[in-house]
Amino acid sequence: MRNRLIIFVMVLTILVFPIRNATASPITISSVFSAEWGLQAIQAPEVWSMGINGNGITVAVIDTGVDASIGDLKGNIIPGYNVITGGTGFLNTNDLNGHGTEVASIIAGNGQGLGLMGVAPGAKILPVEVFDSYGGGDFQSVGAGIRWAADNGAKIINLSMGTATLDTQLQEAVKYAQDKGCLIVAAAGNHLDGEESNILYPASLPGVVSVGAMTEDNKIAPFSNTGSYLDLIAPGTRISTDLAGISGLKQQLVLSDGTSMASPFVCGVAALIWSAHPDWSAQQVASNIKQSAQRLDVSGCSPQFGFGLPNAYRAVKIADLQTITAPDTIDFAGGIIKDTSSGESLLVSPLTWNGTNTVNLQRVEVPAPFPTGIIPGSAAVLVSWSTSETPHKILSLSIPVTNQSTLANYLFRWDGSRWIRVAGGFTGNLLKVGIFEQGIFRIGQMPLPTSLNLKGDDRIATAIQVADSAYPTGSDTVILARADDYSDALAGVPLAYKYSAPILLTYPDSLDPRVKAEIQHLSPKSIYLLGGTGAISSGIESDLSRITSVYRLAGANRYATAAQIAQTLGTIGRAVIVSGENFPDALSISSVAAERGEPILLTDNDDSVPTETLNALNTLWVTDTLVVGGNAVVSDVALKQLPGPVRLAGIDRYATNRMVIDAFPSAETLNIVVSGEDFPDALVGSVLAAVNNSILYLINPDRLVFK
Repeated sequence: MRNRLIIFVMVLTILVFPIRNATASPITISSVFSAEWGLQAIQAPEVWSMGINGNGITVAVIDTGVDASIGDLKGNIIPGYNVITGGTGFLNTNDLNGHGTEVASIIAGNGQGLGLMGVAPGAKILPVEVFDSYGGGDFQSVGAGIRWAADNGAKIINLSMGTATLDTQLQEAVKYAQDKGCLIVAAAGNHLDGEESNILYPASLPGVVSVGAMTEDNKIAPFSNTGSYLDLIAPGTRISTDLAGISGLKQQLVLSDGTSMASPFVCGVAALIWSAHPDWSAQQVASNIKQSAQRLDVSGCSPQFGFGLPNAYRAVKIADLQTITAPDTIDFAGGIIKDTSSGESLLVSPLTWNGTNTVNLQRVEVPAPFPTGIIPGSAAVLVSWSTSETPHKILSLSIPVTNQSTLANYLFRWDGSRWIRVAGGFTGNLLKVGIFEQGIFRIGQMPLPTSLNLKGDDRIATAIQVADSAYPTGSDTVILARADDYSDALAGVPLAYKYSAPILLTYPDSLDPRVKAEIQHLSPKSIYLLGGTGAISSGIESDLSRITSVYRLAGANRYATAAQIAQTLGTIGRAVIVSGENFPDALSISSVAAERGEPILLTDNDDSVPTETLNALNTLWVTDTLVVGGNAVVSDVALKQLPGPVRLAGIDRYATNRMVIDAFPSAETLNIVVSGEDFPDALVGSVLAAVNNSILYLINPDRLVFK
């Protein structure tokens, strides 16, 4: 006997509304619509008012078929396929159970029958019948149905079904559809008291958007399965649907419960987004839904709620950055603030702040001249916002260059007493640099070194030389890491960029006098120690505390320390994953991660991702991860545990480095070539690369040179 899958639905009330006929009073759309609380919860009507309704998007319903005679689906069903009989067309996919019709009406009901509206009333439904009239089916049929849908125009595939058994046919069919560009959404599963409540398959397969059910008061439905693979929860109780095929009755409106009802809500939201952005990939659509969801657990993506409740309006809004004139209010959708009189602009990514923020951008008087050797390249610009909340995304500040020259343009920030170099290294007429802080900014012009050999007598001396080159006017923050182990410092490069801070090195038990002298020279207001007292002793901490404020970022191991650093960086949505055991791949991506404001998290060479890293991904609401390195350093099994993973990997560290360089082209005004065999010099050079909008080039040590 073949393994069987089940569909998830609990029929709560039959015939809530009478069948529409010649003698009955017609049910107006408004009266039915008022009972559709799920549409209000995800703000679908607000998207319709923007002229977006899912038009042009085909959603496959792999289920019991769909009744093409349902008035609320008039014009929205296209000929499908019956896997069981091999037939095509409406007659062969007629629903004799009712489940598939219910699912379809939630996705694309258009109110032309009994008045039921779906989430995406302009979308098309492609029915693929894989279950019999009793709702039973097998892996072979479901797998064949998924493949057929992927081959016949489906952009989105709804799977309101599940099994506790991981079947190869199902797994391969899902992967086949994903490789064809389909977004697959699946129900998490229902359980009764005492039953297993983990997320079932296919919802727990990699890349599948898994959906649990919620109640009208934003709580997880008591029957809904939960777990670490849960992505979202959507309306799943007392859901108004069109029903056909039960007891020979046709065109009923019923209220239903189940994660089967929740999954199509997410499909509908995906159809709305994809119709507004038809050039997007499935991963972009999925990330957009997760990032814009209403967070029901403020601590992070959780096993109970996933990323939260999909919000169609927020999803569509954050996809389109508006351009507004400073000063103005920025909400969750982000925007581009412009000073129209002078040309400066500030790009604020969606979800940069939790609430609204009044952002201003204006030219001001220069607070003080630059030090000798730095030539002014622009007016002084004040960037400010109304909240004290730290940005959760890096902001991109663009300033026109008013003094054209052959020198490189760098952005400087006034800290109240001196100008601190932020980043740059560009030539041209516009400087664009990522920032995290409010303040007065100005372009300063300096020559790029044509031949720079930053190789000191040892790794500590090299780090000092890099610090002086990257931050010639000093820095308000210094980051200190151990010189004999590199993992903490690798994770610290994005934090160093955020605070315009060099990374200096020390041995665990004693502070080199040269390092102490360099710290006094840089005159920081704060120092961050990376790692516990085993990495940098309490004696060193005490010594430095006599100079300035000292903060320690440390965990029980390197993975936990990287997670602590990521939390301090504070950016959400994206992360870089590298090996915590093997470092050249991390060097290749470190400056890129820094400039993009993305944390670097570590994993080991095993098949399981460290708990500390998984927890950090959840806390930071990460929907997309960039994995750098091949299967030998980050296994394929581990990759599947990561959200939205994309791998960059060559046949060796040098090939991977080339792939990173090709994937993230820089202005290349300064090429920094470092050893691919020994890492401390290259590590501190990552900060210099980020400050100069460059990428590290890895070569063999006998060819090591900075140029």
